[in-house]
Amino acid sequence: MEMYNDGLADNSAMISATNLSNKPPSLEQHPEIKQVRKRLLIFIGIDLVLCLVNFLFIIHSYAASESLESQSPNSSSQLALVIILLIYYGFGLLCVYRYYKTGILFFALLGIITLLLTSTIVIMLLLRIIHIATNKGFVNAGIIVAIIYVSICSFVLIFQLMIIFYCFKFYILLKRNKSLTIERI
Repeated sequence: MEMYNDGLADNSAMISATNLSNKPPSLEQHPEIKQVRKRLLIFIGIDLVLCLVNFLFIIHSYAASESLESQSPNSSSQLALVIILLIYYGFGLLCVYRYYKTGILFFALLGIITLLLTSTIVIMLLLRIIHIATNKGFVNAGIIVAIIYVSICSFVLIFQLMIIFYCFKFYILLKRNKSLTIERI
């Protein structure tokens, strides 16, 4: 009887050892996925911080203006754009952090739309700045804030291109390792 129990113990140890070796590595242990995810989180974080800075500049321009008539006509579109971008980057951080494959693809596709929207608004603001500067002949505080806003948005656009590239790369890596992508609850 004791020999039978020893045999069972050896067999169960052998079975558990083979089960551990057949288990695929998790996504956190895959070096390429880990590296792309890390870069993507860094780029999204940088863009999120730049959007927060833009939000502060827009709030400052609202507070600095004495009346609604003295505000730039583009200030409401600037505020709407920044709020949309804050929500967008928050969604991206969630999807990348939690390895949501469909969310990452949706985030990348929304990134293309956001890139087009942001570049359109930046071009409109640049034209508005040039128009105001040529008509008035001097630089006032509103133009300086708009120039800072446009320069920050330009950096956001550059990082947005990198985010879109890494999102598609991350999606392809997750799709290739689809047996490993078990979403955590």
